[in-house]
Amino acid sequence: MKKNVIIFDRSYDKPLLPPELLAANYHIAVLIVTTDAIANSMREQYECDTRITHILSMHDVEQLNGIPYLDYELLQTFRETQYKIEFAYHRWLNDGMLATNRFINALCWWNHIFDTFHIDLVLIDNLEHGYTYDIPAHIAKHRGIPAFFVTSSTCSHVSILHHNYGTYIPLPLSQTSDTEIENSLFYKFEPDTTRYSTEKLSVSKKIKRKLANIMLSVFGQILVDFANCLIHKDFNTTMKTAAGIYHFPFWHKAYSLFYLKKMKRLYTSLSVQPQENENFIFYAMHFEPEGGTTVCVPLQNQLTIIQMLHSALPNGWKLYVKEHPHQFMFNNIEMGYYLYNLKWWKSVEFYQELRKLENLSFIDFNISSQLLIKQSKAIATINGTIHLESLFNNKPCIVFGGKNILLQCAKNMIYVKNFTDLQSSLEKLSKEPCVFDNSENFFQCLSYLKDYTTTYLSPMYAKIILHGIHDYLKNMEITR
Repeated sequence: MKKNVIIFDRSYDKPLLPPELLAANYHIAVLIVTTDAIANSMREQYECDTRITHILSMHDVEQLNGIPYLDYELLQTFRETQYKIEFAYHRWLNDGMLATNRFINALCWWNHIFDTFHIDLVLIDNLEHGYTYDIPAHIAKHRGIPAFFVTSSTCSHVSILHHNYGTYIPLPLSQTSDTEIENSLFYKFEPDTTRYSTEKLSVSKKIKRKLANIMLSVFGQILVDFANCLIHKDFNTTMKTAAGIYHFPFWHKAYSLFYLKKMKRLYTSLSVQPQENENFIFYAMHFEPEGGTTVCVPLQNQLTIIQMLHSALPNGWKLYVKEHPHQFMFNNIEMGYYLYNLKWWKSVEFYQELRKLENLSFIDFNISSQLLIKQSKAIATINGTIHLESLFNNKPCIVFGGKNILLQCAKNMIYVKNFTDLQSSLEKLSKEPCVFDNSENFFQCLSYLKDYTTTYLSPMYAKIILHGIHDYLKNMEITR
């Protein structure tokens, strides 16, 4: 008898995890895909196929009706999951009643699916974001059923995280090279240069797109939005996300953009040049809101993290913080979405709280992060790819993301569990820096990264992921 599975496939065009590959070993109780268009296409394709029972889009998952299966004990059991999902909802929904209602409906519906199909495996081809498609993994963990997230490990590579144990599993078929790892440490992404495509369009639509691109060049996406609202005589626009369609009035967006500029002006006024021969720890700020830090780490709050790091500094040391390069770049096609509920994630008050810290310096945007890495005594991050840069630079790295990062074997990593451990580790760093020298262990760490990562651009992607999980579960059964 085939095992029942729940699958989320994050592809926006064709499935990364084709049902044909899964069919040999599994029956797909629920398959979640990103868009309504993909879901409708797959429903037609597999209409009479018993290998898949439910095919849902991410929008469908947000509209589930679980009221007939509501149970108070179930709600009590998953309070932590509720917190995570309601926290993440602030990215696109500023309505507490509606957010809680969406969570309750989804939780009860998913629990019913587990009762009906006796699920054996959950695979979510994405990191834990706080979307309601995460819920099956939490139910699976509670029931002792294997659940896996395919998480980002570098800018273009992914790894498989066993959600139940917080550990990564090897990928025997992976062919990741040294060069691929090193070349994928930085995002090659310049949102302000993105323009509307004019390919394969009629003459009239090409003209409209070219006009839009001219407006983008003059004053960014906000001018394009204003022109569209003026043409349609409606400034009460909506925001389309994978999770659904939400109200995002133009004037809300315009206010958020001006507020963002206010934040940038304040940061710029506070920022300074690094001082020569100063002992400092470099904290690379994370972009907000970002799925990679929203709900999948033990401590997400950057204000708390920076305060803790500052309080643990050895005598005579400074803390340098530098804002993420994309934090103030929202007036473009790619990132206008982040203007929604902006102040909930970062605000003027955030920087004003940080400026109270005596031994903290805001660093000028124009200063190279590579220079700061090389000159620092240590780097600090939640779970950013800068921790991999620290490996290549053999620089001590303070990690606040716990076991959620892939690299656990490097001697230069300082994994924060509590303030006392952090303080003692930094004291040791100031007195015995050689303890954190990873030079002799570098190639072992690099080999580990290659064995546990693959690129989602690989034509072998599905086979690598599924083969890795299949082998892991098989070995688990043998060792029991």
